Amino acid sequence: MKPKEQAIEDFKKMIYASWTFAKLTEKEKENLNKSFDFAEKNSLIGNWGQRLNQLQAVYNGFLLALDYKPMGWR
Repeated sequence: MKPKEQAIEDFKKMIYASWTFAKLTEKEKENLNKSFDFAEKNSLIGNWGQRLNQLQAVYNGFLLALDYKPMGWR
């Protein structure tokens, strides 16, 4: 089992390599990082897996706010 504190860095590494992240503007990337920072400081709890799930929810909400669609987005 990985240390719970490592979840945020593992998640960011995965997201930064994704095609959806590559399509974000620089401002959107900055805002996403602010969202991750806020989650890390204020709401991430639990073990590594639980934290990863919470970060996935943050990222999913962020993409939905950008009107993300799995096919043909941007």
